Amino acid sequence: MLIKKTFRLRIYPNQEQRHKLAVQFGHARFVYNWGLGLRKSHYRETGKGLSYFDSNNRLKELKDQPEYDWLKQADSQVLQQKLKDLDQAYVNFFEGRANYPRFKNKKSKQSIRYPQRFKIEGKRIYLPKVGWVKAVFHRSIEGQMKNCTVTKTKSGKYFVS
Repeated sequence: MLIKKTFRLRIYPNQEQRHKLAVQFGHARFVYNWGLGLRKSHYRETGKGLSYFDSNNRLKELKDQPEYDWLKQADSQVLQQKLKDLDQAYVNFFEGRANYPRFKNKKSKQSIRYPQRFKIEGKRIYLPKVGWVKAVFHRSIEGQMKNCTVTKTKSGKYFVS
């Protein structure tokens, strides 16, 4: 029997790491909102929905445009995960589990997910494009880590799950 566990740890990024995380949060939020707008406009024009793969291909085209060159500062997998989150929001809506997806703003809780390339050593965690961040471990981590979600609450605290 497969047992999935989640561990939530408090992290303490320094000022430079907070800035890098803010860049990641902002870019991920932009991509989510861009994808939502893209899906809405595509449905209005054609009457058909857009899949995750179509929006992901358009994200590659968006990053190649000179006016969106700043998107390359964020980790590409974080941006792809936000498009997967949007796709799951649509699935949840059509199956009756949630309301229609809404645009995100920076005043609410912010989160990003790393599907790979993160590491834990000692009392710190490595996040791509952010670096080694100090963490507080209340218990030992068991099993194999599949992904890592970094959240910032409204009160300004950072957590990793």
